[in-house]
Amino acid sequence: MYLMRGATFDPDKDIPDLQNQVFVVTGGSSGLGFAIICHLLKHNAAKIITLSNKEENARKAIGQLKSWGDTSRVIWQKCDLKDLRQVDQVARKLREEEKRIDALVLNAGIGVNGFELTKDGLDSHVQVNMLSQLHLALLLLPTLQATAASTKESARIMMMSSEVHRWVPKSTKFESEKELTENIGPTYLYGRSKLAQILIVRELARRLDEGKLASPSYDPATNMPRPVLVNATHPGGVRTAQTFQLEIAYGWIGKVLANVVWPAFVDPIKMGCRSGVFAVTGKDLHEGSGIHGQYIVPDKKIGQPSSKGQDREMGERLWRISLQILSDRLGALDYGWSLPKMNSTVTTGLFSPRPDTTYWHQFDEISKYNVHLNVVERMWAAWYAYMQNDVLATGILSFVMHEIVYFGRSLPWMIADRLPGLNKYKIQNQKIPTAAEQWNCAKLVLLSHFTVELPQIWLFHPLAQYFGLSTTVPFPSILTMAYQIAIFFVMEDTWHYWSHRALHSPKLYKMIHKIHHQYSAPFGLAAEYASPIEVLLLGFGTVVCPIIWCAITHDLHILTMYLWIVLRLFQAIDAHSGYEFPWSLHHVLPFWAGADHHDVHHEKFIGNYSSSFRWWDLACGTERGSAAAEKRRAARKAQVKKVN
Repeated sequence: MYLMRGATFDPDKDIPDLQNQVFVVTGGSSGLGFAIICHLLKHNAAKIITLSNKEENARKAIGQLKSWGDTSRVIWQKCDLKDLRQVDQVARKLREEEKRIDALVLNAGIGVNGFELTKDGLDSHVQVNMLSQLHLALLLLPTLQATAASTKESARIMMMSSEVHRWVPKSTKFESEKELTENIGPTYLYGRSKLAQILIVRELARRLDEGKLASPSYDPATNMPRPVLVNATHPGGVRTAQTFQLEIAYGWIGKVLANVVWPAFVDPIKMGCRSGVFAVTGKDLHEGSGIHGQYIVPDKKIGQPSSKGQDREMGERLWRISLQILSDRLGALDYGWSLPKMNSTVTTGLFSPRPDTTYWHQFDEISKYNVHLNVVERMWAAWYAYMQNDVLATGILSFVMHEIVYFGRSLPWMIADRLPGLNKYKIQNQKIPTAAEQWNCAKLVLLSHFTVELPQIWLFHPLAQYFGLSTTVPFPSILTMAYQIAIFFVMEDTWHYWSHRALHSPKLYKMIHKIHHQYSAPFGLAAEYASPIEVLLLGFGTVVCPIIWCAITHDLHILTMYLWIVLRLFQAIDAHSGYEFPWSLHHVLPFWAGADHHDVHHEKFIGNYSSSFRWWDLACGTERGSAAAEKRRAARKAQVKKVN
């Protein structure tokens, strides 16, 4: 992920004076479109033409804009994106009347909602979110190009996409019109339309650069700005009416989900619109040869779309199908350039491997065009490009990493149990686990990993990405990862203390937790030797705490998550190892728990409920062990003296 002079974009400070500039905004009556108009109006935009379907909503929105500026500069135009002929009429009217358009904000959209065929016979998600707005953009493109030529500044086209573009069926290929009429379920319908937006933006940008759209080809050697900069954006989780379309899609379950996620989402005016406003006004967009054909995520980072979102063959297919559909429904398109032949040759792009493409071929190709990335970052990007399925790529990587770390870290402790010279460091050295005990433990742990933890690991990626998890490159800084992991340790330890303590209530202990205490002298391999319910309950702190962090801050990279899980596994396995060394971490790090702390818990069957730190046990009077007992005796003596 490439950052342009910092990751933040403050609309109040960073939007330049927009005097004389003209903007066209779809879906400007509410949500993100309304939020973008607020900031454009505040910074002196000369004219803002807002396109939406319902006049009542538009008039209400314009009334609410009075606190942001002169609303006489905001003009409403009725435009139903579910009707291609109406879109065509509106676009041609604008092309005839407006001699200047500085930016086209393609914001309107349908969220996670039910399936509907438009009067044009297409899935409403694809038509509203992509196809109708593509037609609008292509008809207004000559005006945008003319504006750029007269002002010597790049005009902008921004299309509002989403991280949900990653949630599409594996069968998504955009090979025929029929595919755009199929009901694949509310979430997939939305995801497919968002994927289509990213693909069409990348294809539009490429064709502009190649001079195929009534403009000269772009030569980076000239150091001149591109006439038109085209980008897709992701706003993050935002509080808009789209969220409650979940109820239409999924009934009461959708309503509950919408109410659950709503508090974690951000305000559209203060935060949610930032990537979109940056894409249409930001000065940094001109850096180098211009930010063009990219996927911008909050506030102004260049994100990496899914492997399907980078598939050039798929983008070319979608482009041809889209123009063919528009031609079939509307007749002559009059864009100023010829429609491609439907049987034209397809070339292969950087991130669209042929069946015989290997992982290392992907690595070599990415290395050619991404010299700013280090080797590990290139290997990471190549893995996602090679797999062509983000959920599968992340799921495999996560689970394999978990198994290697868990059993790899347990192995040294298993070897230590067989070495007599280390017996003096064993806390309960009269209880060395036998090979049979370790084998039986390993079998149950493996069963738990595949039946309980694997589904958790697999679901983590799509859930966390919904809240803004990043899988792109470059990686975050070491400092960022370090402080986030420190916070996760504190959050998990708090969850672990109270849930673990609850498991020691008589009924829950007998029903759930008893199996984990089968070994009164723990060993490393037994760290996750527990009932499925306990694995889910205690694993909640490890997996869900970072998701909560991501939902609130919208700042979490999956590499940070991986490092956190590795360190958490090391902590859990070492705490169960049964070994106390002079160099153990708790001798150096205040309040660190370690094996000395947890071994007492297994031996005494009570107290020492924390996972990583001792402070909850100390604060709540549940600290056990000889040192803790001595402290309690001293405290009682002091109390007696005080009374006397």
